[in-house]
Amino acid sequence: MTAFTPQIQSVLEHYELRMLEEQFRMQQLSPEEGMAKRDDFLLPVGKAGAEFIHSMILAANAQKVLEIGTSYGYSTLWLADAVTHTNGKVTTIEINVEKSNYAEHQMQKAQLSDYIDFVCSDVLQYLTTDHQPYDLVFIDVWKELYVPSIKLLIDQLPVGAYIIADNIIHPSHHKEDAEAYREYIHSTQQFESVLLPIGSGLEVSRKIK
Repeated sequence: MTAFTPQIQSVLEHYELRMLEEQFRMQQLSPEEGMAKRDDFLLPVGKAGAEFIHSMILAANAQKVLEIGTSYGYSTLWLADAVTHTNGKVTTIEINVEKSNYAEHQMQKAQLSDYIDFVCSDVLQYLTTDHQPYDLVFIDVWKELYVPSIKLLIDQLPVGAYIIADNIIHPSHHKEDAEAYREYIHSTQQFESVLLPIGSGLEVSRKIK
């Protein structure tokens, strides 16, 4: 079990309460209504997935961590706490200003701001000019952006770097994009990759050449 500071624990409890409230609200919506209102909800990786990614950062001693899709900052909290133990930093990208500001405010309350660079931008535009050699990338954005995002990143990732992609098993309406991502990762022959049934499905890929 991860040991958090009181400040981080307080923010985590805030997120978990919001998640419970949103689960109830989402149950009242049709699938169509849920899609229309998706920007209103956290839609986080979930605790099991977050704990796994946190442990991966520690095990890999990852110092340069990239998050593609900040959303409201739930996973950002876990990533940032992990890099406090590796003397690292998280760069997190989000196009929605409201979400990015919300996440930044929560990270200030958690006293993690010094470990995070917030980027409010279109992810593909940002990655076109960003050439950092990230040690670990977590991608949890709209699924049609998975392949183009990784195509922009692949050449700058060092051997041994990890990519962790969320929502590869669920929800089912993203199945086509999820399969396209897995096919792309395997087709490059630059990664060893495995799909783990954690949360909504995590594809964990390690660059080998």
